[in-house]
Amino acid sequence: GGCFGDVGFLGLQDYQRDLLFGIGALALGLLSEGQVGPAGVQGPQGEQGLPGETVAQSLPGADGINRLPYSNITAVDRAGLDAYIDGLTRLSIGSYHRDEQFAYWVNIYNALTVKVVLDHYPVDSILDIGISPGLFAIGPWGKKLISVDGEDLSLDDIEHRILRPIWRDPRIHYVVNCASIGCPNLARQAFTGENVEAMLTQAADDYINHPRGAEVRDGRLYAASLYNGIGSISVTATRA
Repeated sequence: GGCFGDVGFLGLQDYQRDLLFGIGALALGLLSEGQVGPAGVQGPQGEQGLPGETVAQSLPGADGINRLPYSNITAVDRAGLDAYIDGLTRLSIGSYHRDEQFAYWVNIYNALTVKVVLDHYPVDSILDIGISPGLFAIGPWGKKLISVDGEDLSLDDIEHRILRPIWRDPRIHYVVNCASIGCPNLARQAFTGENVEAMLTQAADDYINHPRGAEVRDGRLYAASLYNGIGSISVTATRA
């Protein structure tokens, strides 16, 4: 992608307490004052772990961009994120139906992106997190971060070997976050098998109708670099 900027503007999902697959979601929420608090994470057998203060409300910024104040994230928040990712990696994802699998891969991709930034914070840009293998590699996308069903996977693997070739939906670009102010927001709720289609459409429409997605200036249409090489995307532009 080419929509990178200050990672201090990364949006953060306000994960639902009951995520699909019975895992329960990481609920690091975003308050209007920018304070982040943890919530409990439900284990695969339903036990409650990592209890904490539930964030009461999650609001986007006044400009429509969700921002994550990394410096306010506590050790308990971090433990919740790690437990959430670990729980997802323990699932046999192949046994779930197609929409649930899609939700799984989007949720784990975005959780890993948050974790990578936190693991290297403070950092000015995600491009500066140079952990990918290869002499000329930049960013974290090529680094193997998790193992699912016995296969080691990177962020690139999840996006380019799983999500894009299997589902072939251009709207994927609107829901996998690149930790930049130029990226589409992370959703304010987790993806599930039931809400995938509605959330994909909403994410696409929200981004294309925001100035960082597309804007007309002096009679010319300017589009984000996110659209380079994507192909056709069906969205509804509502801004005048």
